[in-house]
Amino acid sequence: RRAIVAALEQFSSTAGEPIAHDDALEFRLRTLNCYACHARGDRGGVGPDRRRFFEVAGHVDLGDEGRIPPPLDGVGRKLNSANLEKVLDGTADVRPHMLARMPVFPAVETKPLPAHFAAVDGADARSADDVFTATDAPADAGRELLNVGCVQCHAIRGERLPGVVGVDLSGTTDRVRPEWFREFLLNPAALKPRTRMPTFFPNGKAPNLDLLDDDVERQIAAIWTYLADLPNQSLPARIEQERVHNFALVPTDQPILLRTFIRNPG
Repeated sequence: RRAIVAALEQFSSTAGEPIAHDDALEFRLRTLNCYACHARGDRGGVGPDRRRFFEVAGHVDLGDEGRIPPPLDGVGRKLNSANLEKVLDGTADVRPHMLARMPVFPAVETKPLPAHFAAVDGADARSADDVFTATDAPADAGRELLNVGCVQCHAIRGERLPGVVGVDLSGTTDRVRPEWFREFLLNPAALKPRTRMPTFFPNGKAPNLDLLDDDVERQIAAIWTYLADLPNQSLPARIEQERVHNFALVPTDQPILLRTFIRNPG
């Protein structure tokens, strides 16, 4: 009782003073019990005894990154505030492969979170024009770069190569901040430890020496330009080529036996 009274007196003495973003954020994360599923710093996360309850659709092997709720470290730098609001109100579903779904909390409880995350994580509020200063970064070059690597793991506008189950890249530029996008392409593991995302710019070098004069900044800017205008762009060539193939086996006069090296299916 004495501790509660002392705490109330402390709050009364600071009435009217703004609460620091880090304190307010910590209060919200604890109140909503976000730490039950998400890790941030050295707190929270899914413990070893509960990991078996988190699975992916079809039991596809995506590693922990594909089935465990993502950590909240740096999320304010990654997601823009508008998208973070959608995540919190349950309308931003970019991980359909995860069977565990995030609960929807009362809007009055989550409304302050985007601003707190942005302030605590040091969000870069610059626009894409300010981040990507390379003016000559055409979308067709970005399409070619996605065709070289990204389509091996990611779907685009709901279309994908056989076996691809990664996050759909549609709407990426509406979700993430430009500066985070740039840093992530340069060094994914630095922003997301243990990620399966490889770097296509090892040691800051461009993978395609014949494209945009081997300029890394122009290539990254071109990828952003393509994704930003994705509804009006053609899909990468490899995805378009897969459209003409029919992988469905349809029995006609007799059954078809398909044997694979995959365990259980067949």
